[in-house]
Amino acid sequence: MSQPSSWSDQTAKTMEAALLGLPGVLSSHVEVDAGGRVQEIHLLAGPGRAEHQLLRDVQSLMAISFGQDVETGVVHLTRVGGGDEYGESRLRLLRHRLETEGTQIAVLVELGNGDRVFRGEARGTRGPAALLRLAAVATARAVIAALYRMVEVQVFSVQRVRLGHRTVALVGITAGGGILPPQEYVGAVLVKLDETEATCRAVLDGVNRFFALAGQLAPEGIGGTASNA
Repeated sequence: MSQPSSWSDQTAKTMEAALLGLPGVLSSHVEVDAGGRVQEIHLLAGPGRAEHQLLRDVQSLMAISFGQDVETGVVHLTRVGGGDEYGESRLRLLRHRLETEGTQIAVLVELGNGDRVFRGEARGTRGPAALLRLAAVATARAVIAALYRMVEVQVFSVQRVRLGHRTVALVGITAGGGILPPQEYVGAVLVKLDETEATCRAVLDGVNRFFALAGQLAPEGIGGTASNA
């Protein structure tokens, strides 16, 4: 007999909190079925700890604390920091699209990480300033999806500024999750042809800064089926 979804949600949250106690783990997201059995475990971890060590930690924790045998294939790790603590994000802007209907506008953003695609969307009233903010919000939502809700990203400012004869897209974000307290970051990208695209990329630049700092906060940790962020 399956338990109510609220029970399974609470079970997942309890597991996520326990995983945060493992060395090197910065944030976590657990997906369970209606019976509370683990389907997927996503971890955000820093560099330093060998892959097999963190996997063993996860399996031991789940067996001892929750009575579940977890196969390595259900553990997915995203690494921050490492050899290129501040480099180009592995999250790639694939495309963005605008949809309009009357006075309303929607921005849809797709990000790629490896062979996976993650989408974000934001809707609002038409207007030049609104368009850029919606693009930033849609990108932030795609980042949240790509990180399996292990990190919360909020946009607090979107601006265009002159730098000599060029225009720069500036986006301020707040990012944090797990053991990482929310902090403010600013991303900046030169506008070449498309202000909307530059705004999307500025969000990713701000996320890069979050990744760099997050990697410094976990000197021990990374393993499993890993993707780099």
